[in-house]
Amino acid sequence: SGIIGVFWVFILVAFRNALEQAFQWLLWFMVATNLLFLPKATPEPIVKSYRDALRAAINDNNVKTILTNAGSPIAYLDEPEFQAFWDKDIVKMNEVVKRIGKLD
Repeated sequence: SGIIGVFWVFILVAFRNALEQAFQWLLWFMVATNLLFLPKATPEPIVKSYRDALRAAINDNNVKTILTNAGSPIAYLDEPEFQAFWDKDIVKMNEVVKRIGKLD
């Protein structure tokens, strides 16, 4: 196990920039593809911990700069705010789809 630990330290040191870029890409991918949702049955302590960590990450100036420079500025909405946005937006989207004749 000591050799494995040394190996991981070497990997982290040798490939730090690549790992940081991979993390930046993963964060962008999660945001861009809306993988920031939890299953409905997730226990509340996990949801709270997840929300707190996500809010802290999204509000970090480095993350905001990375996402803005990538052309993807972000506006964090927690569940109550997102639900209000969704409820309003889905009405508009349904109207658009009805107008083009694809929703009964």
